[in-house]
Amino acid sequence: MDFKKLASLLILCCVAAAGATVLAQAGGPTEVVSEVGFVFNVDDETFPAGTYHFVQPNSKSLVLVMRSADGGHSAKVKILARIARGDDRASRGHVVFNLSGDEGERYLSEVWLPGQDGFLVRGTPEEHDHMTVPSR
Repeated sequence: MDFKKLASLLILCCVAAAGATVLAQAGGPTEVVSEVGFVFNVDDETFPAGTYHFVQPNSKSLVLVMRSADGGHSAKVKILARIARGDDRASRGHVVFNLSGDEGERYLSEVWLPGQDGFLVRGTPEEHDHMTVPSR
């Protein structure tokens, strides 16, 4: 085999490997797992404290799938908007809850998957505080 053919073959292999890596990163599910130590709400549904997995099935999905580690609770959570990464916590992944109301109800509001921008899943127009739960 001459040098030009060998060089072309090596370049082709490198391009194919790089393309496969990009496709694997862009298309596969991404997940954050958090230990939520309190009762919380997703839309109109209430969930008990526990370990929860938050998964984006693929990069084009407009919903996140939330499920408890014990398999007893799950929900599909509609993504309202993407949130640009603002600090180091986003690289590790975390979830954010809005704390509002007289009884201190907690609502899932943001999900930050490791190494990505975040997802807004609930907006709260009234005054509220934020509570961040890091990934495990």
